[in-house]
Amino acid sequence: DIDSLKAQLAQQLGIEQSQISLEVVSPTGTQLLEEGHSRKEDDGRGGENIPGLRQLRTEGWTVIVTVIAGEAANNEALVEQARIKSIFDACGANTTGCSEDLLVEVLEVEAAATIVLLGFPPPPPPFHTNEDALTKGLIATIIVCSVALALAATFAVWTALALRWQKKFRVSVLSAPALAPPRCKWVVGNETGYACFLSHYKIQAGSEARYLHDIVQRMTGARVFLDSNDLTDLRTLFNHVKGSDVIVLLATEGVLQRPWCLLEIYNAHKHGVPVTLVEIESPKHRFDKVAARQFLRNLESDLPRVNPGAIEDIQQALREIGEVDDMRLFRDALLDALELQLNVKATYPKFRPWGTDNTVLADAKDLINSMASAATRELTWTDPLEKTCAAHFIETYFPTVHVVSQFTSRLFKRRVRSVLKRISFSSTASLDQADEDPSYTVYVTHQPSEASLHARGLQLELHKHNKAPVYVNTTNEHSVPELLRAGVCRSEAIVLIQTETVLCSAHNLIELYTALHHQIPIVPLTVEGGGYDFGKAAGLLKDLTGQLPPKELEELERLLADGAVPRRAEDTAELPTVASVQDA
Repeated sequence: DIDSLKAQLAQQLGIEQSQISLEVVSPTGTQLLEEGHSRKEDDGRGGENIPGLRQLRTEGWTVIVTVIAGEAANNEALVEQARIKSIFDACGANTTGCSEDLLVEVLEVEAAATIVLLGFPPPPPPFHTNEDALTKGLIATIIVCSVALALAATFAVWTALALRWQKKFRVSVLSAPALAPPRCKWVVGNETGYACFLSHYKIQAGSEARYLHDIVQRMTGARVFLDSNDLTDLRTLFNHVKGSDVIVLLATEGVLQRPWCLLEIYNAHKHGVPVTLVEIESPKHRFDKVAARQFLRNLESDLPRVNPGAIEDIQQALREIGEVDDMRLFRDALLDALELQLNVKATYPKFRPWGTDNTVLADAKDLINSMASAATRELTWTDPLEKTCAAHFIETYFPTVHVVSQFTSRLFKRRVRSVLKRISFSSTASLDQADEDPSYTVYVTHQPSEASLHARGLQLELHKHNKAPVYVNTTNEHSVPELLRAGVCRSEAIVLIQTETVLCSAHNLIELYTALHHQIPIVPLTVEGGGYDFGKAAGLLKDLTGQLPPKELEELERLLADGAVPRRAEDTAELPTVASVQDA
């Protein structure tokens, strides 16, 4: 009641109601209060400047009280002003004699003998009904449950995708471990250089050099130099030697008989680049370190005997690069670079191209570790399967989720098979097999001792271009019936790498027969220099019983008698024979 309040204030202060001004501000409103102003009278007398505005923000109803004590610059008014202010000051500190509901704060005494006061009645307590509390609790519960369900659904989808990705990853990669080899970080000493320079004799180790070039690059993440363009500019070639961290000599029978290989080793020794050997295990070109050491010691007499003209080529090359063409000094440099590694007790890494994928990867890792030792590098190896497989993370940290996902997946597949069986009234063996065995775009048939690296290189390139798995039997972990059922029969095509004895193998013949029997196309691929003779091959296929090696013929007869070839629905009960293979 503003009027009643004004009357009470006038009576308490002993002044007229006309001297009091009241203004009300609501709880949600704001008000700019004048904390002072510049007052100038008509007679030119100026008042005191009190600058600024105060913005009022209140939580309850507020009454702004302004009292006019009198005219400005009037002594009586100033006394009155002080008296009124003292009353309100006392009221603010002690409510005796004041209204109990009125809490007073004196803001400012203005120059014009005016007092601006704030009255704050205590705000009423908040009022909430039980219905409001229940409604808010229900809303909060709904929000929390919705967020939890959304998170659970997201995690379930992520888990399903991770497990599905894992299955595809294992189909495409784990069937060929060389597609995801162990890796390390090799930091090249020269920014424009190479981790290693592969020095080799192309005729004896060309395919091995190409494969090592690819696998070492992928395992180290650094460039590897391989002279695949037959460089004739010696300075360019030797700059590559000087810019490499290590020279890797692919040790075969005739590598030290090649002038270019000897020049590369000489140049590496001259510039302080370490040389490491890797022995290429080959039945045709086996490296003998004792004979190699003896050959280097007698280089001036033995090299012309096995490679006429090689001495002259070396001397001419030395002159072109400004070196002394003294073969004795040249020989001593080669011995300094290699003799310790050619010692009888010395050990160095080996590369077995005919081995399984795991064997080849282990050999490549040993080679890289030998390079690191020669170049005084420390390497840390990581396994991409453990590092990148999201399902491995689930199996490790969420075993319960993994078990539930596996169980649900198997239960669903079992239900689908049951339904299909009731619909078709037929065996579901093919469906079971489809769940367990992956599909391949190509199955590569080859002779491991002759074309193992060709098969692996073909696998890498086809997988890179087709983004689909390619099967090469390089693990020796499966029996022949398993290879035929899960490999040959589940491939879209068969690639036959034609080398000298590829058709003299019972395993290769039964793979080709199985493909023909199941109407899977065969693509022949001839390797240049592989020794494949079309005339001999035709004669062999026309008379398997007479021309196939006895052990291989016996193995072929055993496989056929054991029912290794997968059967078709229209096949009779009679098992195929060697004559059936020959006719196909």
